[in-house]
Amino acid sequence: MQVTNAVPCLLSYWDKDLICRYANMAYEEWFGLRPEQMVNKITLQELITPENLKLDEALLKNLFTGHQQEFKRQLITPAGESRHILVTLIPNIIAGEVAGFTPI
Repeated sequence: MQVTNAVPCLLSYWDKDLICRYANMAYEEWFGLRPEQMVNKITLQELITPENLKLDEALLKNLFTGHQQEFKRQLITPAGESRHILVTLIPNIIAGEVAGFTPI
C-alpha cells in the first residue's frame, strides 16, 4: 500500500492542461472516483462543479504565473455531503515554467 493512500486527505497532481496525473484513494470517498478512473482520464473541469470552476479561474491564472494559491470553500460531494475545505495549490516549476500543480 502506498503511504499516500493511507492518509484521509486528497493528494493529487494536475498538469498544465488540468489533466489528473496522480490521485490517491481519498478521492473515492470525496468524489466517488478511484484513482484508476481519474489518472490520465479526467480533467479538473470534469471533477468540480461549474460554480467552483468559475471561482477557480483567477486562482489558476495566478498559479500558472508561479504563485502558490490558497482558498477556503464549501464543497458538495457527489453524495450530497457538504464539506468545508482549505486548499493550497502548489505550482510545480520546471525550467522556469509551471508544468502543473499539487493541491494540498
